[in-house]
Amino acid sequence: MTLLALQDKYVAANGLRVRYLEAGAGRPTLFLHALNPRSCAEEWLRSVDAYTKAGCHLYALDMPGWGLSEAPKDGRYHFSIWTEAVKGFCDTLKLDQIDIVGRTMGGWVAAVFAHQHPERVRRLVLLNNAGLNPRPPLSYSNLSTMPSLESLRASYKDDAVAERVHQRLHAPGKVEAFKALLDYVMDPKVREEWSLRSRLPTTPTPMLFAMRDNSGEMATQYAIEGFNLAPRAQLFVTKGSGPNDTGDAELERAATSFLTAA
Repeated sequence: MTLLALQDKYVAANGLRVRYLEAGAGRPTLFLHALNPRSCAEEWLRSVDAYTKAGCHLYALDMPGWGLSEAPKDGRYHFSIWTEAVKGFCDTLKLDQIDIVGRTMGGWVAAVFAHQHPERVRRLVLLNNAGLNPRPPLSYSNLSTMPSLESLRASYKDDAVAERVHQRLHAPGKVEAFKALLDYVMDPKVREEWSLRSRLPTTPTPMLFAMRDNSGEMATQYAIEGFNLAPRAQLFVTKGSGPNDTGDAELERAATSFLTAA
């Protein structure tokens, strides 16, 4: 599905203006994107059809600091900004219980939210799960470099979407603002404080850890560790590299089977 088929929507969540894309009807399912600067709600466009056909009412968010959502007004980040934005989003839209699909950083936020509010999360899918790794797999330099238009076209397979994201990423002040976010996420003390290692064992939410064994984003050891830590977990690891983003048909089948299982 292309961006032209969806409209930007906004909601006030925890005092911040949060932008999202919406599609489908059925079980309310939040989709939370990865860490890198190109990540945003558009990350899920290539997966919309797979999930909506499986009965998901898709809400793909730009988390605060990414995409078109507001950043903290004082420029200072904290994990609670993201978890409270998720809660505020659900409260405003009157979504009492949700499923969440999160990729890397988005999965980390989703798992922390499920730990804090287990009654609000029915099932959780963590793709290339973060939150157990002591550092991101990419360097600060790589993560803080804004992608070229050519690389965005390769990722999104849609020139209009790529051009829109590229223009947004190269707006004045965007690089400096994103570096402030990275400074927080990459701080070893922050990563220890918000690690999932101490949270997963007491999170009752059924969750699926899913990835390819050569994803290029995260080592399989963290999916296996998460599976062993969480009391109601499933594990799906398949061979190959696949697309280094969303739109992986094999992972989508695993995720939608998990979300629709009785």
